[in-house]
Amino acid sequence: MRTILVLNAKGGSGKTTVATNLAGYFACAGAKVALVDLDPQASSMDWLSARPADRPRIAAVEGFRKGVRVPRSTEIVVMDAPSRTHNDRLATLVRRTQTIILPVVPSPIDIRAAQRFLQELRELRHVIKTDVKLATIGNRVREGAFITNHLEDYLFGLTLPSGRKLPFL
Repeated sequence: MRTILVLNAKGGSGKTTVATNLAGYFACAGAKVALVDLDPQASSMDWLSARPADRPRIAAVEGFRKGVRVPRSTEIVVMDAPSRTHNDRLATLVRRTQTIILPVVPSPIDIRAAQRFLQELRELRHVIKTDVKLATIGNRVREGAFITNHLEDYLFGLTLPSGRKLPFL
């Protein structure tokens, strides 16, 4: 089972949009998918409830109310994390995942928040599996806009503690 965690400490970065689109993509590709909504706002669950019945099935898991239990047949778990996830809660989530996706909106405030959050993730490297994949994704990007170019420069410049470039989508 592959686990993908979509998170960012800042609200409004598009975590739910990215998580629901990933879940929909993998379901349409034929995978057995569970979408775990860890946010009390339950926006992912709202999206699933409005999803047409003729679309490929995605198992709904309300992870913020109870323990996370996905169907045994699940191949891909997409977790939609709430904003302001830090410390022990963040460590618990990253310990369970193989892929972390960090959406970043092209604004100075969001870029600085992403910098701080990536530093927090680096400090958790003792609990992160060595084979975890970490990527950023520019969200709500307008091609050619000054701030978009600034975001791209920032994302292209990110490196992992190993010195490797941090990929962005």
